Amino acid sequence: MLIQVHRIDENGFYLEPVLIEQGDVVNDENIITVDPPQGLYKPRWVEGEWTEGLTQDEIDKLTKPSELQPNPLADAYEAIIAQEIRLSKQEETILKLQTEIKQLKGESA
Repeated sequence: MLIQVHRIDENGFYLEPVLIEQGDVVNDENIITVDPPQGLYKPRWVEGEWTEGLTQDEIDKLTKPSELQPNPLADAYEAIIAQEIRLSKQEETILKLQTEIKQLKGESA
């Protein structure tokens, strides 16, 4: 039966899972039989236990929400909407002025 063990590099950082036959004796110091715990971003084997291989600053950078990039289409859409609002206001003003002109001329509105 095959079991999964873990290969580490010379600095103790996790590299990859490895399958071996259960009961085989492994004489490789870069093979670890203990599973790394969940939640480590960069598992590292140090003095017989798994530890986090990243600093808190590195973890913060990884988990920081990415800033939204400007969207040129959204900017163009906003410009079109603003233009439509201006045109609508201009049309409203023109209609009011036309009505006033008709009233001044004595025409019925």
